[in-house]
Amino acid sequence: MNRRTFLAGIGAATVLLSGCSTEESQATGLGSVVVSNDREEPVEVHLRVGEGGEELHDERYTLEPGSNDELSLDEEWMGDGEYEISLGVTDENDERTVSTGEFAETVSEWDDDCYHVRFVVGNGGIEEYVRGGECSGS
Repeated sequence: MNRRTFLAGIGAATVLLSGCSTEESQATGLGSVVVSNDREEPVEVHLRVGEGGEELHDERYTLEPGSNDELSLDEEWMGDGEYEISLGVTDENDERTVSTGEFAETVSEWDDDCYHVRFVVGNGGIEEYVRGGECSGS
């Protein structure tokens, strides 16, 4: 084996190994969930959060219109883990479900501990937004 082939092999191995370690350090925890109502009338929503098949939160809320009335969920049980978060609008066939595990690949360059999920209920349906940050509940 010549020197050039040996060095190329080391470079490829380094790239592969660094990819593995980066993937393990990605955040998949949940920091908070916020829900707001952008409609002009009150809306009833059903928020569920689960981890590993266990239901951790299952509540219905009525949100008044406007950005001043928003639901903020920041609980002690939040933190490390892979969570599934579902928000549905009561009496409508509109529901969004997201998983913190889905974000790991998309935001692999973020250097954060947890994801913070925001749902906005509007006339066109439910939109979700995700940002990175510190785990505040744990």
